[in-house]
Amino acid sequence: MNLTSIQASLLLQLLPGIGDITAKKLVDHCGSAQSVLNEKRSNLLKIKGIGTFHLKGFSKYESYFDAVKEEEIF
Repeated sequence: MNLTSIQASLLLQLLPGIGDITAKKLVDHCGSAQSVLNEKRSNLLKIKGIGTFHLKGFSKYESYFDAVKEEEIF
């Protein structure tokens, strides 16, 4: 996904179920907000303190993520 780090950070924090603390855990584990958004959900669930509740918002925005990735191809 070709988002700037600011865009990725904002998008991550706007996802339902993701607050400041959860976003920090995810970014600390993955290295950046962009990496979190590109990471497989199954890998994110392996992070201590991250559960399916936190990642429900990701599934609502999967089509958006796919559209952004598709746009990068063209």
